[in-house]
Amino acid sequence: MELKNKSLICLYGASGTRKTSFIASLPEDSKIEIHDFDNKLEPLQRHMPTKLQKNTEVFQYDTSDNSQATRTFGTFKTQWQASLNNKDVDFVILDSLSSFDTMALQHFCRLSGKDSPTLPIYGMQSGYYTTWLMQLRGITDKTIIILAHDQYIVDDDSGSHRIQPLITGKAILNRLPQSFNELWYAECKGGKYFLYWAKHPKAVCSTTSLLVNADNYRLEDPVWETLQDLRSNNNEE
Repeated sequence: MELKNKSLICLYGASGTRKTSFIASLPEDSKIEIHDFDNKLEPLQRHMPTKLQKNTEVFQYDTSDNSQATRTFGTFKTQWQASLNNKDVDFVILDSLSSFDTMALQHFCRLSGKDSPTLPIYGMQSGYYTTWLMQLRGITDKTIIILAHDQYIVDDDSGSHRIQPLITGKAILNRLPQSFNELWYAECKGGKYFLYWAKHPKAVCSTTSLLVNADNYRLEDPVWETLQDLRSNNNEE
């Protein structure tokens, strides 16, 4: 199956908004590699269509032991790069950035010989994310989906309210939405599940209200096929 609109995507939202479940709706004949820091993918994989299940490989990472953070970080870097280099892979998925972020921060603390984060350590982490996301935006032969939890932010200076991916470090946080080609925000409201889509995060998602009030970019009970239709119908630059 020819996949349209290959992109670097952030799918974020609160727990229980079916972010991980959305993966099970990806095209059955796709080759998928998932890097799992939340340890939720193996049960989900059993509910995938048989063909998709066979085409999906899950790499799991144990983040329970902080003393192993540097080893885990190194293993991830090696396996993640292998996924990016694999020409047969259609989707590379990280679940989730928020859990990865906690492990990565521990890695940079240990690298600096500190027990807790300092401003220079946050700077190291921010620099890593900047380089990493820039590299991912240059990938053109596959779709990369980064899952994340959400956080509600009120800017004291401007008074703006935002719901952004949950990640540490203010320097990278404000630049994070613009680092992706697309943002998908998952929400559960009144027992119904919605996904809000934005193609140009810098223009569309400077505040949450511009995203979640745009009905033309909202899907109820989203699956990959209906989202693909939405993306195709709004593919103008």
